[in-house]
Amino acid sequence: MREIVDSEELKKPISSVMKTDFQFTCPNQNLYQAFVIISAGDFDYLPVVENAESKKLLGKLSRHRVLQVYKNQLTTRGIIEQSEVSGHKV
Repeated sequence: MREIVDSEELKKPISSVMKTDFQFTCPNQNLYQAFVIISAGDFDYLPVVENAESKKLLGKLSRHRVLQVYKNQLTTRGIIEQSEVSGHKV
C-alpha cells in the first residue's frame, strides 16, 4: 500500500488530471433543459455555473432534486397519487 501512496502518479497536481470541458447548467436555464443534460449524460449531479464563458461555480443540481420537482408536478396535476410518490412507484 505504501508504494501506491508514494507513487509519482498520485503526486501529480490535480490540474494535470482534472476535466475542464464538462456539461453544466446556468441559473437562467429551466429544469427541463437540465433534466435533458442530466439524463443524456447519466449524471447524478450537474454543476450550476454563472455563465458559459466564466464557468464560475455557483452550486450543483442533483438528478434527485429534478425528479422530485417533476413528481410534485405530477401529483399536483392529479396524474399520480401522493402515495405513489412517497412509495417510489414512479
